[in-house]
Amino acid sequence: MAQFKPKVPIERILDIVKSLYLSEKLKVSTLSKKYSVSERTIRRNLQTIQKIIPLVNRRGIYSLDSKKLQHSRDILQRNLLSSFALNADILLDCLDKEREKGEKITFSIDYNHLPKLLAERVMASIEKECKAEFIYQKPTGRTRRVVSPIKFFIEKERWYLLAKDDKDGVVKTFYFGKIFEFKSLDGVAVTLTEEDIAEANSKMSVWSDSRKAQYLVRVYVKPQVAEYFLDGHLHKSQVIYDEHCDGGLEVHYTITHKMEILPKIKSYVPHLFVLEPKWLREELIEDLEYYRDESSRIVDI
Repeated sequence: MAQFKPKVPIERILDIVKSLYLSEKLKVSTLSKKYSVSERTIRRNLQTIQKIIPLVNRRGIYSLDSKKLQHSRDILQRNLLSSFALNADILLDCLDKEREKGEKITFSIDYNHLPKLLAERVMASIEKECKAEFIYQKPTGRTRRVVSPIKFFIEKERWYLLAKDDKDGVVKTFYFGKIFEFKSLDGVAVTLTEEDIAEANSKMSVWSDSRKAQYLVRVYVKPQVAEYFLDGHLHKSQVIYDEHCDGGLEVHYTITHKMEILPKIKSYVPHLFVLEPKWLREELIEDLEYYRDESSRIVDI
């Protein structure tokens, strides 16, 4: 049987954030009734928000810590705030400068896995618009890279740097967990074009590649799991094409690489069926057959 993670309460969290920025004082018990969830859940949501936005908690009543917000000199923190505010559709005078320069972090509501020390160094390089140098760990060994950093990117709780590689002039994704000895090359300006920045901003997945042709993936989602697709996305390109009378859905994705979507599809088997392309459906079946056969050959070591 497929296992499903609880739905990420993005809309609830953003709604709470909007209320906080309107200078409202929010009581845990009141929020619990408003959203029909437990007080424990609300406290957990507020703890998530508090990792990004400074709050004051007085006996279970939360409000925005305006003083800390206005005087924050932490570049990384201000960019996290700017990304959060943009997605909550909040206008903040103190974040206007960050907005004018463009968003440098893709939206997330969970920053638990962001390595702060490395993130601060990377963000400083982005802010100074200077190149950076680091050691990158690949399966074949370590290589030294010189890049023009563009922005942070998050996928499945894994953080990446989007940057233009000096080696071949291509915008690539570098996983934070494989970056070592990062340092800014102060005084060495980035060599970024408008096309490079547009490519980074349009990034759908760490597997996507704007240099490759896009193709359409059509899937049928059974009624048992339809709500997970109505409330969330397997891929940023997701479009609910049709809602069937049986409660099922036809969902479309536009991708450039099978790994953008295939692992996510597998997590919903057998409650999801690939309609097109045929080769992707056949590859999925082959992978499942291989898994079934191999599972019977596991031996104690």
